[in-house]
Amino acid sequence: MRTDVVVIGGGIAGVSIGYELAAYRRVTVLETEPSLATHSTGRSAAMYVPVTVDRWCGL
Repeated sequence: MRTDVVVIGGGIAGVSIGYELAAYRRVTVLETEPSLATHSTGRSAAMYVPVTVDRWCGL
């Protein structure tokens, strides 16, 4: 198998970046579990929320 990018981890972050990169490169996602999002991603109530730098720095 030929690949350009290897993503380690099949949680929400790994799968998301793998999906986006797949439009431009050959991507392989490595995950130890038989299905994706089975650890903390699958049981989390947390959300990814974009935060701008000025919000954190008070600019």
